[in-house]
Amino acid sequence: MTANEKLLGMKYTQEELQKAFNLVCDDKDWKAPIDSLCLINEMEIVSAAISHFTATKAKFNTIPENRKWARVTAQGYRSGPAGP
Repeated sequence: MTANEKLLGMKYTQEELQKAFNLVCDDKDWKAPIDSLCLINEMEIVSAAISHFTATKAKFNTIPENRKWARVTAQGYRSGPAGP
């Protein structure tokens, strides 16, 4: 963690947030709404990453047939308060 990340009180590094965001964002248009899947044990960092990059809140729904995965949705940058 960099000195600046510590100073800001960030729980995750910029690199960790970017990696988590890349798992769920549209790889052709990162500003688009998010509708993806993530592992349940990654929900906390995915939520933080979505908030960090889009200024929107992630919503999670577990998948009854598979207890390892959750569906994640969010408005995305363009439709959120930081958009155009």
